[in-house]
Amino acid sequence: MKMFNHQADVNEVTPMPVDRVDDASTVTAVAAEALTWFFVDSLVWASATGEAAGTIVTGKLDFSGQLNSMTSSLGSTYDTSFSLGAATRFDSRVEIPEEIVSKMQFMSPTDQAATAGDYLTTNGEYYVDHRRGQVWGIAKAIVANDAASYSYGAPVVGSGGPTSNVNLDKVGGTAVTLGQKAAAASIPVTIASDSALETPTTLTGGAKDVTTGGTAEALGTTLATKSIYIRAKSANTNDVYVGDSTVDKTTSQQIILSANDSVTLDISNRMTVYVDAHTNGEGVDYLAMS
Repeated sequence: MKMFNHQADVNEVTPMPVDRVDDASTVTAVAAEALTWFFVDSLVWASATGEAAGTIVTGKLDFSGQLNSMTSSLGSTYDTSFSLGAATRFDSRVEIPEEIVSKMQFMSPTDQAATAGDYLTTNGEYYVDHRRGQVWGIAKAIVANDAASYSYGAPVVGSGGPTSNVNLDKVGGTAVTLGQKAAAASIPVTIASDSALETPTTLTGGAKDVTTGGTAEALGTTLATKSIYIRAKSANTNDVYVGDSTVDKTTSQQIILSANDSVTLDISNRMTVYVDAHTNGEGVDYLAMS
């Protein structure tokens, strides 16, 4: 038996082939698909209908990845789900090595037909390229279109497949409304609200001076925000402190800003940000984005 060294032919032109690995439950049977034959005419592919016996022809199936007779894996010359039914033009299936077929896709139509002809030497022989869904043959009678039947692994759709699981609106196949917890107890996920994901469209500028150093004051009254840019005033003589309601110049300084220092906080409400100062009357300027 002749052995083929497929690995030796893997390179940037003929990369290692990767077969479809769809779940077996997605197997789809195709019955009597119209298979149109083509042959090389003046260096290009043309309809082969009416051509004489002995003509090298090829046809492309609607789907690639034809399976074997058990629909358990990619088919081969020796085990396939493919058939041409009652066709009288092709009745003997032969093998063309994969390393040859993989190179044919980079050839001209004329060279493809000539290469296939090296293996299709007797009228009636044909080869099924299961990986690419293409059929080659040498007709034993005047050419006419045939009806092909086969099984292939169809992509998963609907519940449990890519369409439902790879979905920005779903987690694990379960629809999740933004801002709400997933309905399924098995998916303890909370997604941020729509508004939190939007680009800010409104700017609100302001300033806050601390009346008495050591007593934190809110940056301002209630204001829905997405983020706030805060900068210590350039005229400050000492540090100011930014944080929550417990921020303090001595015991809980949190974010310390010297004159002209700045910080940006992603925060949903202006009134939750507090400021304290080392020196009475000093403070910050800010720009709230909402």
